[in-house]
Amino acid sequence: MNIIGRFIFQGLMWPLITLFRTGQLLAKARLSGLFRAVIFGPY
Repeated sequence: MNIIGRFIFQGLMWPLITLFRTGQLLAKARLSGLFRAVIFGPY
């Protein structure tokens, strides 16, 4: 694998990884929010 191809590959992979991670964090926050709503009611 040449350096330029590697650079492009990393440049494409990083946004996907960060999107995936933020998506996971949002999903976790949403799940915890759901659990909170179930336990404590809507407020």
